[in-house]
Amino acid sequence: MADEQSLQEKTQDATPKRRGDARREGQVARSLELASSAVLGAALGSFLLFGGWMREQLGQYLGARLTLPARLDLNLENTPALLQEAGGQAIQVLTPLLLALAGAALLAHVGQVGLVFTGKSLAPDWSRISPLNGLKQMFALRSLTELIKSLLKVGLVGFVAWLVIERELPALLGLVFADPAQFLPALGGVVVRMTGWVLALLLVLAAADVTFQRWDLSRRLKMSVQDVREEMKQSEGDPLLKRRQRGIQQETAYNRMIRDLPRADVVVANPIHLAVALQYDPAQMRAPRVIAKGRRLVAQRIKDIAREHGIPVIEDKPLARSLFKACAVGAEVPGELYRAVAELLAFVYRLKRRSA
Repeated sequence: MADEQSLQEKTQDATPKRRGDARREGQVARSLELASSAVLGAALGSFLLFGGWMREQLGQYLGARLTLPARLDLNLENTPALLQEAGGQAIQVLTPLLLALAGAALLAHVGQVGLVFTGKSLAPDWSRISPLNGLKQMFALRSLTELIKSLLKVGLVGFVAWLVIERELPALLGLVFADPAQFLPALGGVVVRMTGWVLALLLVLAAADVTFQRWDLSRRLKMSVQDVREEMKQSEGDPLLKRRQRGIQQETAYNRMIRDLPRADVVVANPIHLAVALQYDPAQMRAPRVIAKGRRLVAQRIKDIAREHGIPVIEDKPLARSLFKACAVGAEVPGELYRAVAELLAFVYRLKRRSA
């Protein structure tokens, strides 16, 4: 009951990390009903495809043994050889059936959940042998659900088998005194038809069980809001710490920008909103470089520092917007803005020469 109450408190869908961790631990939506249906279908298909060959091989072996009674004397000397021969013949006859069953079971599990390798389910867990935990599991909702499913499946399969037998019973009673060559094929046909109806029913139940298992797994993997926050802290770091780090980085970048600003040659401004400081040293730079930029208050601070150091502040709205959008602090001016920046720098240099 406590587990169900804790599940009610978890309202958030499982994150990809939570689902991945659960998969590595072996918690997957696997339907045993689908696996059993696949195995039964493989058995039926094997008998339909290889039944004649298996019957022929078994008949030849038994016929050969029964026609040589002298070789069937059982004693300490020939019993091991006879058992080995019979076992080899049985393996040979049953190999198609066994391969089909194993392949169907493997495909059913892999088709549902893919390849999952985990050793956690094999690790010793002493809580499994605890009587108290056993009683809790016995009356848990999941256990009661599995019990109801099993009873429902047994009841439906028995009902379908009874319907088929009731329908075929008159024909079977008519073959009681018939030759075995006629009775056995008729009985085999009844078994095949009954197995086919049972298989169809199991496939319907398996489809419903697959849906239920996926829903139940999603329900069990749900997370609380606190769980989601803790996972985000573990995977991405504490949000408060990250904001503090971003603030420190921004402050450091701002201080560096203000420190480098006196080396600028010109500040291009959009009178109120933007300011971009440019520096160009032909001996060391391939192109002019943005050494500071900012909006509003930062732009006003850049212009004030520029005026304090005698750096020209030129108002050019289109060029200021283009430089602010195209260039990060420390980046060179892009080629499409070379001409406009060159004309601006030439104008600034003429002003400096004139004032000198």
